[in-house]
Amino acid sequence: MGKALFDQQLVAGHMDTHLYKHILGWPITFAELEAVDQEFYNSLVSLVDMEDVSMLCLDFTITEETLGTKKNIELIPNGENIEVTNDNLPEYLEANLKYRLMD
Repeated sequence: MGKALFDQQLVAGHMDTHLYKHILGWPITFAELEAVDQEFYNSLVSLVDMEDVSMLCLDFTITEETLGTKKNIELIPNGENIEVTNDNLPEYLEANLKYRLMD
């Protein structure tokens, strides 16, 4: 796909909306996340409706499993030591969105 763009060739392919927006420098919203992973989107949206998010003991990390090996990934620098609260919930949601769609 990249080579075709570089050579200015048309490709009969399909890219997700968030990829087009990323290439054009347009802002990416949660609507694109819903299209990519609806279950993950729904779990993040449910955090907004909670009275006290800190009860979940979340931090700014995500755990991924690849070939049976679990790996903790910090969404922001020092994210392992930052607890998610109602005050920093928007930053947590944005960090998850960026990680899921742009990293």
